[in-house]
Amino acid sequence: MANDIFDPQKFCEFSERRNVIALKTQNNILATAFKSKRLQLNMTLSEATKDICSKAYLCKFENNQLMMDDKVVRVLCERVDLDYDRVKNLNHDNSLVQGVRMFLYNQFDQIDGLVKTMDFDCFIASNKLLELLNNLVLGNYTKCEELIVDIDRVRSSLSEYEFCTFAICICEYYIRTNQFLKAYHFIEKFKYDISFKDLKHLHLEQRFIIFFNLELKSESFNAYKLLEKEFDNGYPKKRLFFDKLHYLELFSSNDTISELKNMLDDMMPPEYIEEYWYTYCICLIKIGEYHEAIQLITKYELSNSRFVALYVYAAWKQAVSTDSKQGEPLSKRLPSKMIIYMNNLVDKMEKNHQNVIDCNFIKLMQLELKGEAKEDLVDFIRDTALKYDRSYQHRLYSYIYSHHLFDLLGSMTRYKEAYLIAKNDRTFN
Repeated sequence: MANDIFDPQKFCEFSERRNVIALKTQNNILATAFKSKRLQLNMTLSEATKDICSKAYLCKFENNQLMMDDKVVRVLCERVDLDYDRVKNLNHDNSLVQGVRMFLYNQFDQIDGLVKTMDFDCFIASNKLLELLNNLVLGNYTKCEELIVDIDRVRSSLSEYEFCTFAICICEYYIRTNQFLKAYHFIEKFKYDISFKDLKHLHLEQRFIIFFNLELKSESFNAYKLLEKEFDNGYPKKRLFFDKLHYLELFSSNDTISELKNMLDDMMPPEYIEEYWYTYCICLIKIGEYHEAIQLITKYELSNSRFVALYVYAAWKQAVSTDSKQGEPLSKRLPSKMIIYMNNLVDKMEKNHQNVIDCNFIKLMQLELKGEAKEDLVDFIRDTALKYDRSYQHRLYSYIYSHHLFDLLGSMTRYKEAYLIAKNDRTFN
């Protein structure tokens, strides 16, 4: 997250302590609104409580551990210029619960509609969490970072449901921004028993997605089997379809391709069409069917950066396996028609901060096809590709970067460096 303003370590440590806190009230609306306003004004506990109540009393109120006398709350609100009556009388319905269910069932337009009815003049935690969910769906990740920081400031005031929803949102942010290592460390440190069914389902799926993207096969297998068991407990069929796609990719084979073909005939959810073809292409590449992957991308005119990266990689692999004259650039081994199509894909591809992960991979493949010197390839992988990969991971690129660097160093007789790559890189374990 930008500037690491949000500290996941502290959040997870707090989650462990929170497990033993006996919350005496779920009426936390005023507590979160007051604490947010106090912090916004940079007002200390001493300044807020002077001549009104003790700091300990306010601290317990802000931490959602007691019901404070209404008269005292009103005076405290006046001190921070918070409209007590307005906050007290807001319609505190179960919108957050509805929003989480909409998110679980991919009813994203309905979340947006719900958010548009919210009152954001006062800091209401449930409303802020709904806004965070909506921005995750919309891909407004800079706004998500701002909201995470804002909500984290009042984490001790959140109700149990809000706290669990917040944890799910943090993890979802890491997943959607390809920060799978951070997501992995987060879920491993987040020691909190989520008992709410919809949130539990999201939590279980997040674990599977993280393990899958980090190529942790054993963990992925176990996480997927847990999701399958939850199907009879209300886990959405649509999401299980999505999860099965990735489960099959883990064990790519000719049988996997046959099963994927069968899934295409099974009433595929329209929102997963692109992910289906992406998984299909990766499976083809993993079993060495590079030409078929190229044909599929061409046939269905799959042209966003993810597919362009797969096309260029498949073209490179095809070129490597083709006989040619000594010292001839790899691009010369490919049909001119393919080169023209590939270059058009790259030129027309939208480039933005959200697809840097694809653009770096495409750049490496272009360097390979042009016949750049090995030293230049090593420098690019180390100084650009792997440097970025330390923060943002991809289930295919991460493996290729490390193993290709290992092969290049070995071919240059730089065995010690190659050994250190194999010893320290997670994709070799």
